[in-house]
Amino acid sequence: MPDLDVTTMTDEQIEQYAHQQITVCGVPGEDPAGLILALRNMPARVRALRDPYWHDLVSQEATAFREREERTARALHDAWAGHPDHRTEETP
Repeated sequence: MPDLDVTTMTDEQIEQYAHQQITVCGVPGEDPAGLILALRNMPARVRALRDPYWHDLVSQEATAFREREERTARALHDAWAGHPDHRTEETP
C-alpha cells in the first residue's frame, strides 16, 4: 500500500477514499465518519509528533499507560493466584 498524503487531498477526495477503504475492508455500509475525521486530522497529528515537545509528551504518556497496564495485569494475576477457585494441582 503506498503512503497516503492527505495534505494534498480535498475533503471530497478524503470522503471518497474513506468510503473505498470501508468497502475494501469488507464492511460496506459502515459509517465512514470516524475514518474521515482521522484522515482530516492526520496532517496536524504528524506536525505535532514532529515537534519535540509533543513527541516527548506522547511518548511519556504511552510509557505511563504501558506501566499502568502491566501493574493491572500483575495485580489481577496475583489476585487470581490467591483465589480459592484457582487450582494449581489436580484435586482428588
